Amino acid sequence: MRPPSRFTRPSLIPAAILLGLAGCGGTSPARAGDGGGGRGGAEASPDGGGDTGPDATIAVDAGAPPGDAPLADSPLADAPATDAEPCWVPGGCQCGRLGQPCCSGAIIAACSQPTTACAKAPGALADACIPCGGPGEPCCARNTCGNGGCCVTERRDGSEYAFCTGAGAACPLPTPATCGSTPAAPASCGACGSLGQPCCTGARGIQVCTAPSTYCPDPLSGGTCAACGAQGQPCCLHGSSAGTGNGSLGVCNAGLYCPDGAAATCQSLPVGCSDASCAAGTRCNAWSGRCEPDGGPSPPPGRDNGEPCADDADCRSATGVGAAYVPACTRTDGRWMGGYCLSYCNIPAGGFWTNPLSRSDCPVGSVCLPVFQFSRGEQFGGCARECHSDSDCRVAEGYYCRRTFWYKGPTFSNGYCAPVHCQSRGCPSLKCGC
Repeated sequence: MRPPSRFTRPSLIPAAILLGLAGCGGTSPARAGDGGGGRGGAEASPDGGGDTGPDATIAVDAGAPPGDAPLADSPLADAPATDAEPCWVPGGCQCGRLGQPCCSGAIIAACSQPTTACAKAPGALADACIPCGGPGEPCCARNTCGNGGCCVTERRDGSEYAFCTGAGAACPLPTPATCGSTPAAPASCGACGSLGQPCCTGARGIQVCTAPSTYCPDPLSGGTCAACGAQGQPCCLHGSSAGTGNGSLGVCNAGLYCPDGAAATCQSLPVGCSDASCAAGTRCNAWSGRCEPDGGPSPPPGRDNGEPCADDADCRSATGVGAAYVPACTRTDGRWMGGYCLSYCNIPAGGFWTNPLSRSDCPVGSVCLPVFQFSRGEQFGGCARECHSDSDCRVAEGYYCRRTFWYKGPTFSNGYCAPVHCQSRGCPSLKCGC
């Protein structure tokens, strides 16, 4: 059983959906080394945080040889790019779709279809991806119910759940009310719950809003329901289906992103340049993602991706368009020994997981990969040093060539220079901390 989420905001999120931080890569056992050096067995993390349990020391097949690795159009890779877990497992995607188990490995367990939610169906023993949005069903992402229904928390089996009440039906609130009874405020429960109305008092006195894309600014003492999800507005709280967010705080409307932070607001993602996008007389600086006048130094001053750094100013990407999302110098938890320069990249046209790994708009010699350990459909990535064998990396400082990202493959024909602790983790991202 996972511990309670450290991001619990109970006004809107079903308690059954609030899952804690699972081990890196979900429930996958520790993995075999996957660098070009051909390590033969699973290795513990040098920081003592390696995977534990009965499978922790089992050596596994790191994947097919590079020439045989499944390509993006393989039947083993049949899920959308925004799935919470990759689907290169025998038989295709085993989670996230209607009737399948919820995908693990995310801060909030996820389903990949917009009209499904991760919750426990009546009589079921475990959470799964079940329909959402209809009367009696869990609310979909962004507090959404179908046909003017209201999203109201109820206490069932000792826990709070956010379920939909059909338009015209009674709202399960301490004060009797009817869903949609105020025509000017759809999805309201009488005089509360819709945009501009007071927050409703829900289960255990928690203050909630019942209309789509609304939230209660103070779930404990109430207030007025405010809008969320649009440009410059607060992120909406996560439902459990796929959305544009980072998995910790919330989701935004299509085309926007919810950055991590205590006061996150929905923002437009920056777009890095390409040579084709720059006007005559300018060229694309691939490290900063900006069009710059011809004639400047090329490459620009500073350290390349994958080289050591003490702070952002050391890296060529220090003034990058996406520095707020991908800090130029990464030193997370001291595991990126000597620091490591990264730059921002647009999501590759074919998604992140093509073979070979895509350069996208990264500088030559880099590949574009997801940034966060628990990704939730981000439409950007980080450029890291490309490699084909360990010798391409800063081996003496604890880096190796990582070409396998999940338990039992596949192994890609190229990879990126990763900290050595990633050998015991299956996280499909640049960052493999726990």
